[in-house]
Amino acid sequence: MEENKSQDNFSKLFKKHNDSNYVRHLYANRRDNIDKDLVTHPFVFIKNHFVESINCDELNSFDSLLYFKKEIDSKFNNAYNCFELEFSLLTTGKSTYLNKVINYLFECIQAIPNNQYKQIEYHNSIVIYAIMEILKKISTSHIHLHINRTNRKRLTKWYHVEEPILSFESVMIPSDKRFQTLYYKYMPSFINQNHSDWYTFKTLFLGKPLEKKIDWKDGKASLYYFIKLLISSKVITNPKNKHWQITAEFFLVKNETIAASDMLNQKPTADKRKRAKLEKFVDLLNW
Repeated sequence: MEENKSQDNFSKLFKKHNDSNYVRHLYANRRDNIDKDLVTHPFVFIKNHFVESINCDELNSFDSLLYFKKEIDSKFNNAYNCFELEFSLLTTGKSTYLNKVINYLFECIQAIPNNQYKQIEYHNSIVIYAIMEILKKISTSHIHLHINRTNRKRLTKWYHVEEPILSFESVMIPSDKRFQTLYYKYMPSFINQNHSDWYTFKTLFLGKPLEKKIDWKDGKASLYYFIKLLISSKVITNPKNKHWQITAEFFLVKNETIAASDMLNQKPTADKRKRAKLEKFVDLLNW
């Protein structure tokens, strides 16, 4: 397959995590060649063309090596743009998709053998450098929030990969259908519906990294009371004094960012109707 053709369509890996109909069709027919012109992911050409098949006969001068590096950079940058587009469009499976790609890139590095022949060594050094640049881009962008613990540990040998702030973890979370019903019944007074849908709000309870902040439109007092309710009612596991840090990471208040320190001296809302509505919502989360 020509490497340029490999970037003409979305990859199989993207389709697998984004299109349930594609997955059902794939397994129902038990065919491995569905969409055979699509690649597993945008970087698959690396192993095919630069690891398993090495053509370095012309790499015998500085100019030829420079030309080869520019060619490699162009191909890798194009692949990264395709990968970034696919990642940004995924609605589910972001972490799975990302970590499969990272695993593959590490496999490529490991598969490149040492060779005493200078031209092969030159070739391999340029390819390894290009792969490491892709890993660097991933590690230093917001994408790093979805890197799993194993890959995060591997990448920190070379790059500073910050640990993401994860949302609260619920002891027991209702089904999507029930959660959606509770959300639209009790939370419209507190959350900007145009900015934050029910699923965005549900991620607050799933122990996940931030994808989109929740816009709490009612003010800090009711947000303070809500977070305290979640902790005292044991809807969420003990956040170990990180609750205001998590709150600041996952919430806007009236479409403005807040700091964890903003919540430390905040007083809870005294409005009885607001308190009753929040208490009812939290209580029903425990059912």
